[in-house]
Amino acid sequence: KLFNDAVPFLSVVEQRKVAEHAPDRDKARHVLWQPAVWLRLSRARQVTLAIETPEALLHLAGLATASRRSWEVIDLFCSFQSDVESEGVVAQALGGLADALRHGALPELESLTVHCRGEANDWTTKLGRGAPPDVNAALAKLCVALPPYLAVTCAVEWTLAPSVCARVLADRPEVDVNRSKAYLPSALTTWADAADDSDASMKILRLLLARGADVRGGDADPSSPLSNVVHNGAARGVEALLAAGA
Repeated sequence: KLFNDAVPFLSVVEQRKVAEHAPDRDKARHVLWQPAVWLRLSRARQVTLAIETPEALLHLAGLATASRRSWEVIDLFCSFQSDVESEGVVAQALGGLADALRHGALPELESLTVHCRGEANDWTTKLGRGAPPDVNAALAKLCVALPPYLAVTCAVEWTLAPSVCARVLADRPEVDVNRSKAYLPSALTTWADAADDSDASMKILRLLLARGADVRGGDADPSSPLSNVVHNGAARGVEALLAAGA
C-alpha cells in the first residue's frame, strides 16, 4: 500500500539493514536497488529516495536511462562516505546522475541533498571547497543539469568556484534569487550557511547582491543571512552584509 498509494520513502535505515545482512553482495543491486523495488516505484508519481552508496546512484542513473519512468517529482538525498578509495566512484555516480537528468531520463528534481561523511568532516555544505578535482568537476556538471532555482542554490551551497556560480546565474536569468520555501531557502541565506572569509566566498556574495538578492533573506527562510554569517564567524561576510543594508 505504501508503494502503490502513497509517496515511497526508502530510508537509509533499510539500506543499512540490507548491507549488514549481506556485506559481501554487490552494493549497487543489494543496497536499495533490487529490480522488484524499482518496478514497484515505477507506479508512483512522487518519489523520495535516500541513497547511501555511489554504486546505488550509478545503478539508478543507468536504469533510468535504459527505461524511462512515469515519475513527476523526485526528492533525492545522497549520503556518501568520503574516503579516498571511493572518490572515483562518487565522481562517476554524480556524473551519471547529471547525464540522466540532461537527457530527460529522470524528471526534474524537487530537492537534492549531497552529503559527504568522512573522518574529519560531516558536511552537506562546502562540498566543492574540500572535494578532489574529479568530484568537483562532477558536482559542477550535475549543477548545470539541475532545474533553474535548484541549480543556483546548489552551486552556492556546495561552494563551487565563483566562475561556476557566475555561469549558473547568467544562464538562468528567470530565477528569482529571493524565492524561498521551508525546505529550500533563498540563495543568499544558502550562501550564508556555508560562508567564510575566503575570497571565493566574497565573490559569490557579490554575484548574488548584483543579481538583486535581498540582504534580509526570503520570507520562508529559517534564519537570516546575517545570523548565519555571524554563526560561522565570517567577519568579512558580516561587514559586507552590513554595508549592503542588513
